[in-house]
Amino acid sequence: MSAPELERRLWAAAQTLARAMTDAGWPATARDEADAVTVIAMSPQDLYKDDVCEDERPVRDPAAELRAFLQIHDVGGSVHAEGAGLRLSLSSVESADRLTGIVIATMRAPYRAAAALRTALRDTGIVTEPLSVPLSVVGDLVEIGSVELESAQRMRELLGETSELLPLSPDWHAVEAAARAMTRLLRRVCGEEVHVTADAACSTCIQAREHQITVGHVSPAGAERLAQALGYESGTHVSDDEHPLPWAPPTRADDGERR
Repeated sequence: MSAPELERRLWAAAQTLARAMTDAGWPATARDEADAVTVIAMSPQDLYKDDVCEDERPVRDPAAELRAFLQIHDVGGSVHAEGAGLRLSLSSVESADRLTGIVIATMRAPYRAAAALRTALRDTGIVTEPLSVPLSVVGDLVEIGSVELESAQRMRELLGETSELLPLSPDWHAVEAAARAMTRLLRRVCGEEVHVTADAACSTCIQAREHQITVGHVSPAGAERLAQALGYESGTHVSDDEHPLPWAPPTRADDGERR
C-alpha cells in the first residue's frame, strides 16, 4: 500500500472513530497523522461535571483506565493526556475499526437513537454537515431542537405530508402552521406527543437567521421510529446495560450507579 493511500485510510478511520465516540456521548475530534489513527477526546471528568460533585467524579486516572480497556479488547494503541483531554493513538486501521465497532455495538439507547436520527437527517438531505439541527441527549431523552422552516418542510414531504406547502415568503402565520403540522406528523410517526413551538424571525433578525420551529424531547424509541420512517436501517447493538467505554456518560437510569 502506498504511503498516500495509508494516510487516507488512517484519516478516514480516525474520522469514523471520532464520530462514533461523539455519537456515544464522549466528544472527540479526529487528528490527521501519517502513522496512526489519532483522536483527541474530552476528559472523562468533564463528562460528569453537571452530574456529580467535584470530589465524586469517578475517573481518577482516565488514561490508565482507557489503556486497560484497550488491552482487554485487544485494541493496539496508546493513550496520553493532552491539554484538558486525552490523546488516543491507535496503531492500525484494524484496531480503530475494532474500537469503533465496540462503541457502536454498545451505545446506550438515547445516544443510539440520536445517532440514527442524525444519520437519517443527513442522508436524506434534510440537513447538511455541519448539522443545522442541534440533536442532543438530555437525560434519557433525545432533544431535536431548532429546525429551519425549509428543513421541516423537506421532512414533511419525505414522510408523505404535502397538504400544507410553504408560501414563497412565509410569515409568522406560516411558521405557526408549520409547527402545528409538525406536531401532527411527529405524533403519527413517533407514536407519542412531542412539543413543537413556532420561532418566527422578526422583521429585523430575518436578515441574520431563517424562520424556525423548535422540537422538544422525544423518547429513544420515538426517535428511532422517525429515523426508520426516513429510511434509516439500524444496526445491531449488544445491550443497554453495557458500557461502550469505561466511563460512558450517565443517563437518568444511571443515577446512583456510577462507581
